[in-house]
Amino acid sequence: MTEPAGDPGVPVYPDELAVGDVVEVRVDAVAHGGHCVARYGGRVVFVRLGLPGEQVRVRLTEVRPASFCRGEVVEVLVPHPDRVEAPCVHFRPGGCGGCDFQHAAGPLQRELKGAVVAEQLRRLAGLDVAVTVQALPDAILETGPDAAPDTGPDTAQGGVAPGFGWRTRVRWALDADGRIGPRAVRSHRVVPVSRDRPCLIAAPGFSEAAAVLDVPPGVRDAPVRPGPDDRQAVAGPGGAAGVPETEEDDRGAGGRPEQDRGTGGRPEQDRPTGGGPARDRRRRPDRRSERGRGGDRGRGTVRGRAADRGRRRSALPEVILVQAPDGEVRSAWPGEDARLVVEQAAGRDWQVAGDGFWQVHPAAPQVLADAVRAALGDADIRSAWDLYGGVGLFAAVLADVVGPGGSVVSVEGDRHAAELAAANLADLPGVRTVRGAVADVVADLPDRVDAVVLDPPRTGAGPALCREMALREPAVLVYVACDPAALGRDAAALAGAGYRLDGLAAFDCFPQTHHVECVARFVPAG
Repeated sequence: MTEPAGDPGVPVYPDELAVGDVVEVRVDAVAHGGHCVARYGGRVVFVRLGLPGEQVRVRLTEVRPASFCRGEVVEVLVPHPDRVEAPCVHFRPGGCGGCDFQHAAGPLQRELKGAVVAEQLRRLAGLDVAVTVQALPDAILETGPDAAPDTGPDTAQGGVAPGFGWRTRVRWALDADGRIGPRAVRSHRVVPVSRDRPCLIAAPGFSEAAAVLDVPPGVRDAPVRPGPDDRQAVAGPGGAAGVPETEEDDRGAGGRPEQDRGTGGRPEQDRPTGGGPARDRRRRPDRRSERGRGGDRGRGTVRGRAADRGRRRSALPEVILVQAPDGEVRSAWPGEDARLVVEQAAGRDWQVAGDGFWQVHPAAPQVLADAVRAALGDADIRSAWDLYGGVGLFAAVLADVVGPGGSVVSVEGDRHAAELAAANLADLPGVRTVRGAVADVVADLPDRVDAVVLDPPRTGAGPALCREMALREPAVLVYVACDPAALGRDAAALAGAGYRLDGLAAFDCFPQTHHVECVARFVPAG
């Protein structure tokens, strides 16, 4: 279907458009969320699997009358010069939703992510900032000769290609036929994985373990028969709690219950997107689930309605796979007292719940800890807060900064994560761990503080907390962000409270996906 005739500045909204139609478009800029923007007849089309500047044919997967459409590239007519062949068999139209950019070379992926961060800061905070996204060191995972097939072009010696095999925590679903895997894009449908058809961003051996996991009726007490490189498998019923069908989430480094976001370690709040490994999720009292997306109720929106239902929680049982540094394989049910995993970062061991949160890229905790330390600068800091502190990673960084005579308060809403933080930091007498909703705890803290580090959920800190922090007049405020839009909104709120952005570092903690981690430094505007 070619572009409708007429004034290009006037929306046409052709009535005949319906799900399944194939339209030809030129792809424009990348947008937040892992897709690019195109226009057809004046209507916005959110294009998956395309790249800026490409001429492509797109099959529509969602049509909202007099509004936007969604679609996936089915044919590339004029490719981007840095387009590459995606190595994963599941990365295709209608396939797994866990990855967004396998069709882009690594440097281009980081360029696209930087453009998104810059656009969100410009649009939401009025800031003109050049953003360079830094690559993380390749994941160093224990892999045997039979751990996993090579994962694509430029395969590194040892079997795992750069930018793949980095995800040490995933949350996959179990379908009615007993098959396990990530969800399809914007769908509850399970994409089964196996040794021969693995998830390539997951740690080596995860897919093989998932394929042989014995799941009895009721999904109770499921024994685990792992491959040689799997470190933990946890099976449990999703029930009504299940997983929200949103875009795959990835983030977190400090150690919260399994939830891909953050760095301090907060509870996991699943955010399977269309289907991939859970970018590690979170569930905490003062965090919100990822942004919801309403489905279309109009004509030609079968997939739109499915996506709308996806915003609610799936009843599919779920499996969590975790790779811990010690190589031990363990199993537990989500929500139960899972055995602990011991992670390493910032020169310390960290106890993290087996179903708890920790940054999913092996290099991310150390990289983010170093970035936070650098952002604190050389200010005279004797008192500090670590908000949304998880199991305590950034509190330890702050303890080193304030020194033996200083004080650090780490605030975490999840009970288990807060308890683990207290245990992890027990040798640091200047650190106090407080469990509670961040806004409530901050209201009762002293009127002045020298520095604040916060690693909020994907929804951000919000205007009220930004104002409350600014009232305490910290010399520096370091914001660890997993969502560029939330960072933009909170940067605007902080500007209104008298704080300006004084530096920004961005990191590609989730290669092949649209997710990006930022560490922003704010200082008093005066």
